[in-house]
Amino acid sequence: MHLAVALALSGIVTWFGARGLTGLMHSGKALVANYKGNRIPTAVGLSFLFGGMTGIAWLILWGEGEPSPGYGLIIAMLGAALLGLLDDLMGTSGVKGLKGHLTSWLGGNLTTGALKALGGGSLALFVARLQLHRVTERGMLFLADWMVSAGMIALAMNLLNLADLRPGRAGKVFLLLSLIALGLVPGERFVWLLPVLFSALVYLPGDLQGRFMMGDTGSNVLGIAVGTVLAWWIPWHWKLVITLSLVALHLAAERVSFSKVIAQNSVLRRIDGWGRQDN
Repeated sequence: MHLAVALALSGIVTWFGARGLTGLMHSGKALVANYKGNRIPTAVGLSFLFGGMTGIAWLILWGEGEPSPGYGLIIAMLGAALLGLLDDLMGTSGVKGLKGHLTSWLGGNLTTGALKALGGGSLALFVARLQLHRVTERGMLFLADWMVSAGMIALAMNLLNLADLRPGRAGKVFLLLSLIALGLVPGERFVWLLPVLFSALVYLPGDLQGRFMMGDTGSNVLGIAVGTVLAWWIPWHWKLVITLSLVALHLAAERVSFSKVIAQNSVLRRIDGWGRQDN
């Protein structure tokens, strides 16, 4: 019953939040060109940040489990949203990719993308540490677990950023990662992700229709939410496999365009186009 109420609250807050934020971004001229050149509201991913936090807060107050994961997730999502919002509203244009931002920074020009990478890495280290108290060892095993967990969280967050180039694509990647989490995370732990997952489902139709975009604000929130749940509670060997897979995807992204790869593959192209209205 408490879970049902949490999900209902998440959905309601997200739905009304998306409507309100769309108007707010229009009035504040917080509009960016989408891949077709149409200027639409950005950072509407704040809606499922608010929705997800509302549902998690309900579970903290009325749920039967230990509340500390809920507090940790809220801190993680707020920090990630702040970094994304900074990039959405003050983003440095002309510099692309993690390598490009870091190269620019080393050259003396700190971009918002580099700032987001630095802040995201620090946030990932902090969030990963929150649940490592369950590990009794404090030697190299502990350090390795911490570094891999932090890497998974940071890379999951950035992967959603990389995916957010077409309407609904980042949301679909989040759903895929959530399915992986569903298979690997114990059920009583996976519950903490459900308010964010349900909020994303409520939000997604508007994104697919091209009425607004989640921005880095939203992709950061989704990435850190699912990355944190995976890093906290999946077995070590799966954690290593997923982290190495994320590293491989990021290395590939520096060399090839995922949009071109998707366009050239009929199965990926069909999945990518599900529900989309090319406005």
